[in-house]
Amino acid sequence: MIFIKKNIFLKKIFQIISILLIFGQITTYAVEENIIIKCTWKKDYDLYKCEIKNICSLQEYWKNEKKVIKLDKFYKKEIPLEKIKVLYKENQNKIYKCSILNSQEIVFTQVQKILTETDKTWDVMSIVIKKIEDKKIKIQQLKKQSKCIDIKENWQKEAIKKIILDQSSLELCNYRYYLKYLNNTYYSDLKNIVDPSKKVDSAKNIEKKQKWIKNKIEDEINHSLKVFPIAYESYTQYEGFLKIHIMFELLEEDFIVFRNRLYETLHSINQLVYKIINAQSK
Repeated sequence: MIFIKKNIFLKKIFQIISILLIFGQITTYAVEENIIIKCTWKKDYDLYKCEIKNICSLQEYWKNEKKVIKLDKFYKKEIPLEKIKVLYKENQNKIYKCSILNSQEIVFTQVQKILTETDKTWDVMSIVIKKIEDKKIKIQQLKKQSKCIDIKENWQKEAIKKIILDQSSLELCNYRYYLKYLNNTYYSDLKNIVDPSKKVDSAKNIEKKQKWIKNKIEDEINHSLKVFPIAYESYTQYEGFLKIHIMFELLEEDFIVFRNRLYETLHSINQLVYKIINAQSK
């Protein structure tokens, strides 16, 4: 029953993401008419920045200013396609890495609080609490290294998911318009297409390269839209099962203590039985 409910929940999340992306595209087309006026005198890289400010940053579900990590608002000027692809993936990975670290820290804190309020005579209490504290210290170190922003423990789970969805969506929108800038501006300059090792290149060959790059950019736009909901769904699955995983770890600790003490007890009984049998044989 729990598994069925979980699947229903994930399907709803997936549907919401799809609707948001579709709505975002529809809204973008409507907003772009106004952007033509606002960005009339802008061109090239300045046009890209104008579009980000007036399309991505102003859409309702991207207005949330809470972040899990601080990233550059704009991509730098004139980054080729292959390099911007790497940068985009790194940025999205940073968002999800910080999200996972925050989730881990919140769950460990919650479990620690529950344990300290329960029976303090529990055999493995001191062992488990020490391990939780060590893991929280390690998480804090990783968050500091990755420059993650803290998420409050008392925030609602759905609110945290929305923060992650908003920031990753904003990054996707930013990337989408940078690819547009590359297609319309960067690769319209022949020096960014022509192979510098070749002194002369035919017009037909240049046109072929331009078409090839344009297709690659279109493929990348479609690919990024396709992968986005899959990445978010994977995160929600991880976040949903994290607490269960930690509880299994606690059971493992309890079992290890039980096993060791059972061994000690059985060993003493075996020794006693052996001595009795030995004494009777003499």
